[in-house]
Amino acid sequence: MTVEFGSSGDDGRSNAAEARLADVVEVLERLYPLRFAEEWDHPGLIVGELDNAVNTIAFAVDPTMAVVSDAIEAGADLLVCHHPLFFRSVHEVSGRGVHGHIVAELYRAHCALWVGHTNADVAYRGVGQAAGDALGLLDQTPLVPKGEYEGHAIGLGRVGCLPQPLSLERFAHVVRDVLPATAYGVQLAGDLGAEIRRVAVLPGSGDSNFGDAVASGADVYVTSDLRHHPARMHLNRRAGKPICATVSVPDHLSFARH
Repeated sequence: MTVEFGSSGDDGRSNAAEARLADVVEVLERLYPLRFAEEWDHPGLIVGELDNAVNTIAFAVDPTMAVVSDAIEAGADLLVCHHPLFFRSVHEVSGRGVHGHIVAELYRAHCALWVGHTNADVAYRGVGQAAGDALGLLDQTPLVPKGEYEGHAIGLGRVGCLPQPLSLERFAHVVRDVLPATAYGVQLAGDLGAEIRRVAVLPGSGDSNFGDAVASGADVYVTSDLRHHPARMHLNRRAGKPICATVSVPDHLSFARH
C-alpha cells in the first residue's frame, strides 16, 4: 500500500515535511506502548539512527535474512516486524552469527528495524483486534483482559460472535480466505458439521490459553503454533469444546511509502 503526506508544489516537488525515524517510532509507540509488553519481551527500536529520513516502510512477521534482503532491495528505510530479532540476551553481533549479519546489513543499507510483539498483541487496534475484524466478529472483547488504554479495553486475543452461525467446515473456509496463504493452511480438530457462533482468536502461540478460550464460551478457538500434547489434553479433557483451528504464520512483506 502507499501512504502520501502533503501535496506537490508547482515544481512537482513534495511540500510534505520529511519524516524522521524518531517521528515514526513515536507514532508506533503511541499506538503500541512498550509498557504493554510481557516482562520477558523487549520490543521497540532494534536498529536505526533516529535522525534518518523515512520514506518507505516495509512490514513483515519475522526479520529473517530473506525478509531483510527483500526490504533493502525494495528501498525500505524502516522494517517493522512482529517477531523480535533477539528473543534472548545477546552479547555480540559480529559477522560470525546470523543476527550480527542481519544487523550489519540493515545498518549498511540505512534501514531501521522496529519490533512490535506482545505490546502489539495487547493493544487496542492491535494484532488481536485485526484478527477479530478479519473474521468479521461482532461485539469483540479481549480474550485475556489486561485493562484499559485511552478508554478502550485491551488484552490478548479477541472473543466475539459471527454475524450468523456457520458449520465448522464453512468457518474454516472463512479463515482460509481472510488470512494470507501458508504452506500448511488451516488445520482443524473437531466435528466439521458443528455449529460455530462464538469465536475466540489469539494470533501466535495460543496453547497456554486453552483455559481462557474455554472460559469465554467459544465454540471454536483460532490460534497458531499448537504443541501436540497440550492440544491433545485439551481435546480429551473438554470433549473437544471449543474446537481448535490452528493457522501457520506467514512472513510476507507489505509496504507503505512516503
